[in-house]
Amino acid sequence: MATTTFTNGPEQNVYSFSEVKRELRAVGVTIKWDAEWEEYRVNLRNGTAATIYFTDDLIDALYTGLDMAANN
Repeated sequence: MATTTFTNGPEQNVYSFSEVKRELRAVGVTIKWDAEWEEYRVNLRNGTAATIYFTDDLIDALYTGLDMAANN
């Protein structure tokens, strides 16, 4: 799986899937890659099917997961 690059102000950040997974796990959120659909599934650790978030963008998955944790 490739890394995702995005610009955050004047510096450029690169996150790998494993880095995002580690960051989200620390706040109680899971992330999984679905190869069949080519998308990430983000959910609270004890979340239900109703709370799953699907996206094909790793950075979107990271920020959404962090937001889910903050609002839980």
